[in-house]
Amino acid sequence: MADLGNLKAFAEGILPEIQNLFKLASSGANASNSTPTTDAIARLKALVAGASTTTPGTLEARVGAIQAERHALTEILLNAASTNVSLAETDVRVIQLQRNALRDRMAQIVEVTVFQDIAQLLTPAEIDQMGRNLAQADADIRARHRAKDILDIVVQVAILAGSIAAKL
Repeated sequence: MADLGNLKAFAEGILPEIQNLFKLASSGANASNSTPTTDAIARLKALVAGASTTTPGTLEARVGAIQAERHALTEILLNAASTNVSLAETDVRVIQLQRNALRDRMAQIVEVTVFQDIAQLLTPAEIDQMGRNLAQADADIRARHRAKDILDIVVQVAILAGSIAAKL
């Protein structure tokens, strides 16, 4: 069973790291400590690991996770717009699309009067692929020191988290 609180915790935990990485990347500095970032990714790994079985899906858990992830994606766009750190154009477009999808998904959830558990949050193939992507991101973050390199990986992980949140 996946714990939707892990998705919310990922998004909330990655927020200060996003802000810090943008600040460091704008000055060309190295990141001094990747532990908070890898801790946030560990939360997402735990969610993915349990996503093949029934997941309790209360209104509070679903909306909280979606709001937190949408906020993290918004923060990425705001920091990119207010610093000299650029993101790949495709990443910006994907983030914009995901933000819209999360807004729409939240509206759909609020319209539903009876909430049922999520039978299967992710398919086995999605779990396998996302697990590999997260393990690679975690390893890449640990191996890198330049803030911009780590930021690029964090953006990809936030996009992955957005795709999970859209399935709630």
